Amino acid sequence: SVPAFGSVRIVILLQCPVAVVVSSVQWCGASPTSDIESDVDDPLKDPQICGRPVCSKTSKFRYNVGTVYKYDHSMYVKAALVGSGDNTSELHISSVVEIDFYAPCQGILRLYSIEVRERAAQAAEEEFFEYGEEPEHLDTSDVDETGGVHPKSDVIAEELMRFELRFAFHDGAIGEICHEDSESVWTLNLKRGILSALQNTMPRFDIDYDTTETDVSGICEVQYKTNGRNGTSLLFRKTKDLVSCKRRYKTTSFIQTVPYDFRTNYVAWPILNSNSYCDFSIDNSIYKSVACYERHQLVPFSNGLAGAVTETYNRLELADEETYVHEGNNEIDIQRRSSLLYDHTPSVHESHDEIKASRELLKELCVHGFPNIRRDFPDVFLKFLTAARALSSNALYQLLTRSRAICDNGHKHILESLPYIGSAASVTLMKDQIVENNVGPALANKWMESFAFLTRPNEEVLEAMLELMKHGKESGDQTYLLSGSTVVNTFCKIHSNCAESEAVQAIVQYLEEELLDTIQSAESKLQHDRRKRERVIVLLMALGNMGVVNKRLNFELRTIIESERYPTEVRVEAVNVFRRSDCTRTKDYFLKLYSTFLLDVEVRIAAYLQAMRCPDHLSVRLIKNVLKTEEVKQVGSFVWSHLTNLAKSASPVRVQAQGLLAENDLDSKFNLDIRKFSRNYEQTLFFDEYNFGMTVDSNVIFSTESYVPRSVRLNLTTDLFGESINFLELNVRLEGLEQSVHHLFGPNGTYSAKKVGERVDTYMKFLRQYVPTKVLELFDGESSWRDELQDAEENGRGKRAAVQRLPVLIARQIQEDVDRLGFQLKGNFDKPQVTIGVKIFGNDLNYYTDGLEIFSKVNQRKKLASLFDGKESSYTKSSVFLDTSYDVPLSSGMPLALGLVGASSVDLRLTGKIRAFDYTRWLIDIEGKLKPSITMDITASMRSDLMHASTAIKAKTNLYSNSAWAAHLKLRGTDQAVLQVSLPQERNDIFSIRSEMFVLTERRELQQAGIERRYSNSTCTWPFIDQAIGLKMCTNYSLPDVSNTGKDVEVPSLILSGPVNFDVSLEKADPTAKMFVLKYSWAERQNQTIVGVVFETPNSQIPRIFRANITNEVQRKTASMTFVNGNISHKAIGMYINNPNQQRVEMSLNVNDRKYLALEMGYNKTDTRNGRMYYPSFYLSVNNERIAGLGGQVNQTAKNNISQWDYMIMFETKRVRTKTIGYVSVSHNMTYMIHNSMEYRVSISSSARRSVIFVNTNYSKLFAIS
Repeated sequence: SVPAFGSVRIVILLQCPVAVVVSSVQWCGASPTSDIESDVDDPLKDPQICGRPVCSKTSKFRYNVGTVYKYDHSMYVKAALVGSGDNTSELHISSVVEIDFYAPCQGILRLYSIEVRERAAQAAEEEFFEYGEEPEHLDTSDVDETGGVHPKSDVIAEELMRFELRFAFHDGAIGEICHEDSESVWTLNLKRGILSALQNTMPRFDIDYDTTETDVSGICEVQYKTNGRNGTSLLFRKTKDLVSCKRRYKTTSFIQTVPYDFRTNYVAWPILNSNSYCDFSIDNSIYKSVACYERHQLVPFSNGLAGAVTETYNRLELADEETYVHEGNNEIDIQRRSSLLYDHTPSVHESHDEIKASRELLKELCVHGFPNIRRDFPDVFLKFLTAARALSSNALYQLLTRSRAICDNGHKHILESLPYIGSAASVTLMKDQIVENNVGPALANKWMESFAFLTRPNEEVLEAMLELMKHGKESGDQTYLLSGSTVVNTFCKIHSNCAESEAVQAIVQYLEEELLDTIQSAESKLQHDRRKRERVIVLLMALGNMGVVNKRLNFELRTIIESERYPTEVRVEAVNVFRRSDCTRTKDYFLKLYSTFLLDVEVRIAAYLQAMRCPDHLSVRLIKNVLKTEEVKQVGSFVWSHLTNLAKSASPVRVQAQGLLAENDLDSKFNLDIRKFSRNYEQTLFFDEYNFGMTVDSNVIFSTESYVPRSVRLNLTTDLFGESINFLELNVRLEGLEQSVHHLFGPNGTYSAKKVGERVDTYMKFLRQYVPTKVLELFDGESSWRDELQDAEENGRGKRAAVQRLPVLIARQIQEDVDRLGFQLKGNFDKPQVTIGVKIFGNDLNYYTDGLEIFSKVNQRKKLASLFDGKESSYTKSSVFLDTSYDVPLSSGMPLALGLVGASSVDLRLTGKIRAFDYTRWLIDIEGKLKPSITMDITASMRSDLMHASTAIKAKTNLYSNSAWAAHLKLRGTDQAVLQVSLPQERNDIFSIRSEMFVLTERRELQQAGIERRYSNSTCTWPFIDQAIGLKMCTNYSLPDVSNTGKDVEVPSLILSGPVNFDVSLEKADPTAKMFVLKYSWAERQNQTIVGVVFETPNSQIPRIFRANITNEVQRKTASMTFVNGNISHKAIGMYINNPNQQRVEMSLNVNDRKYLALEMGYNKTDTRNGRMYYPSFYLSVNNERIAGLGGQVNQTAKNNISQWDYMIMFETKRVRTKTIGYVSVSHNMTYMIHNSMEYRVSISSSARRSVIFVNTNYSKLFAIS
């Protein structure tokens, strides 16, 4: 189904090339803000006119020039947990909106008399009954002294009134707004919401009309319907299909994604269930009133209308009209032009020097943090990050300086928090600490890695990156260049004209100068100077990360690419510098390189991949023509496989390019052996229905100089809901491994064909004993290739022997002639080198110059020894592992952010000591202490923010575990083992999960109780287990009951219905039990083996010991068990006797030294003249009272071909006594004779008398079997 889109998108492809081969998908076009802002210097527009310079005659609206129309404006946003919450989070704004039409098709929007409230006035609420959900009357009994007015109302009003907004109004269509450069984004968005409510694109008022509009909600399909009249007013309703909207949402996360276009009108898994409409009342061709209502419900965890809901209501009602005389044209030039589309650029809070709130939160971090982490630590940690983001550089520095005096671990908490603050002040502070060497290399590297995930760096951050790059050169750490250059690329994604930034140019010029200086200093020795070659490669990687290439740099890079003086890996990396630059400008150059047959194989393939970043019809046709005449098989094999995989790929990113490869005209002559020739591999899995898929592709590239691959690339990309995420890319380069491969797989190698064949034959001989012959015959064909390889080895040995037989003088003469030619191999065959490059989200972040460096960074043996040196080792880490937001605009102009934040804190403390360790003799004496603690918060929120005020509801889930263990293990060979375990804490929280709901009301988070019906239970292990081992395991849970809700009552799903608690804990049933000891022994003596197990809690108030012994002798096996718990003792003994004259089982159980149970059963055997005599016995007693018994004899005789068993058996219970006498005889002709005589006595007891009944029975039978 995917290729079907190719024909539809050819036009788009010609205008906007799309990446098809590089690690991260490149998307053409301007920065994200280019959809909203247009070019101010457009020569087709008048610099003093907003919108089109020509104003057509209006046919619908008749707003008079020189008239100011005043509207009473009221707006609210409400968030609530419908069906389970008791509170609502509200924000109300009232103002007066002035619309001044100072020129035809030109208007000015002004706001004044603005008031922001946290709850609506009573009179205002009565007007809302007609629209949407009818709000409940608020209880005003607790009205504070502000009367519900928000404390920041004046600040919000001042910012909204600071600038007026010019807009183009062409008969109801608002195509452009014009504003000041310095106006805040959030105030502009709110004004966009007001203007969007005033937009009407109907051709006339007497028909229903369906169209597509661009407003603050996006580019959406709308439907206009007439609703009749109200007096002289015309009534209309505009319904907006929010599912159809484009350019609407924005995902904010540290995960860097690239959008792709695939079924934009289809939502597989909708996050929000939304509806939106506006009611218009038009009188005398002007708006009399406009009322817009919008409702958004979170789809996950919802049920019907119950769930997390945000509503917004926006109303404008005409209050007055004022005319004035327009004097002259004093308009100033327009600074910036934009559309009504919502601007997702986050507003930045002004920094301040007030550190009081941060200091108090830091104290809380110390109280709730390590060494005894509490479960609410992540919540305090996130609050501290929020407060610290508003601090200036000076204030943050002061907080760090004073942190040691504030609390014990305050300094460490701030150092861990800095990477997650993400502000320019925090980056500057980290830079200062690194440059001044105030932190260790490990922490400095972690900080540098965190810079690669900054979401909105500014020029101050870039200046810090430049200083860090210079510091990295002094310290010799190459990763400083890679992380710093990634920040430049993030900056350029936000600012389309980033190349003009002085901070960007400073970094580009620094890297360019470093590159040229390094190359010039190395001169022709770059091939042999490993350190300088690696420095050049890292510099090229950094330039490739940025994606900014100057003219001078462009020329220098082309020189490196085309010159054979430079190593191949340097030339290839120079090609990759252009991976993020404008593809259309360099495509012709790379196609020329690809078409040059004399160039190096790797350089040609790299040039081909760069050209295929933006394919078009002409470039694909050229590549196919070159492929038909290709002279180098390595290049032809790779290009053929890449184009073939591209044509078959299911990835939506490849759809545009697949339209160019629709013709199946690729020659299969380059479908060569994958073991010898370069090739591209791709595996794609994509689900059209869910707009989700995954692509794994790899490039294996050989050179013409070696049979070992020169480079291997592995890339993992996920396509999810219109966003392509390049999670990981590994680039491995191999050189000089030929001799190692030869030593391993050559004729005398460890894994030569002969030796492998011999081992296989050995295994096959062993398997033939157990595997059917038919199965083994399936593998007999494998012997043929072994024979061929062995023949080749023998031929090679024969040739070498012939050479060795040459006269010494002739061989020396040939060697001198070869040396005189002066030829040297270009390749490196005697110095193995393995380099590994790692890309994350498309950014080069790591470059390992030694393949073993990844594993040798931490010496595992030294690390293990440090863990058992008797000193406490600790690992503490507080982090934000998840921070993502899905933002959609409300029709009122405020944002609705669905956030998901995850924070955790880990405190792992380990103390170990090895007193003895001899693995060969099993002599081990190790003791250690382990105290793991972890707490993790995952908070989901629905928030609408007005910069200084907000509404919010959230659900927080906490995972918590806290325990402490101590153990001492002693092994003395395989004969003795002792394990001592102690629990320093009375209670160990093995696993605990809590879920809570909150509603932000009047700047306070109020916890919601949820629905009344709940499941609750608390259970522990059985009491006898608690008494036996001194420990008990308990489980407690409490959760909402959402199963029995009636049809008339809707409640959300589990998470949003109320708090959820689930705890699993291990507690001490006996607090005096400080230690739990388990002993094991194995003793072997002459003809005897004794195994013993002991469990006890020494020195506990309640004596507790368990012993079990098993004795194994030649003719006797004995097992005994003793258990003492306080005043209760149990003893069990079992014995099994097995010898030629006796088979017997005996068991007994004593409780508190009283025999509770006794059981004996078996028989004795003696030999007689013509047979054997058996004496069976059985005895059972309970509480020293005989229950049953059996005795007697069985005589077996065999004489004159006749076998006979004579028996006499007596069986006795309390009331029954039986005696059986008889025989069984069998002759040689299978004639059976049976005789049995039974006598039994039954005693019947009653309260009156006791009776005894005697019974005699006789039975005889003779029969034969023929």
